[in-house]
Amino acid sequence: NVESATERLEQDTTNPWLYAKAATETTDATQSRNYYREAVNVAQTFYDQAQLATVLLENNQTELANEAMNKALRDFAARGYDPRLLRSESV
Repeated sequence: NVESATERLEQDTTNPWLYAKAATETTDATQSRNYYREAVNVAQTFYDQAQLATVLLENNQTELANEAMNKALRDFAARGYDPRLLRSESV
């Protein structure tokens, strides 16, 4: 939780949550999508990717949300977990 995510990104370009927050700070739709895209690109774990997918859906970024969730599923599986666990409460 920072006052200005865009300013903080000058110091920390590896935090996907700064990009997601920066996307909400701008009024430029193209810039906002670019920030969301970068959030998906820099997120490394299923934990961040799955949470980002939710944030992206809430902000009408369906294509990026699907990409983030697919990356989350691949990472989850690579760690030896059943990827269905991220999508289903019945597994």
